[in-house]
Amino acid sequence: MPLKSGTSKKTINHNIGEMIKAGHPKAQAIAAAYSNAGKSISKKSGKKRK
Repeated sequence: MPLKSGTSKKTINHNIGEMIKAGHPKAQAIAAAYSNAGKSISKKSGKKRK
């Protein structure tokens, strides 16, 4: 399942949805989608690292 390339929110959200449908955990899907877009998750987003 190749992810769409692009940096828009619409493309990132589509990639996250596709990965979740494929059975990946939500956190992994988000990380992979942002990585594919060449972006990082903002520290201001409230995401906590474990």
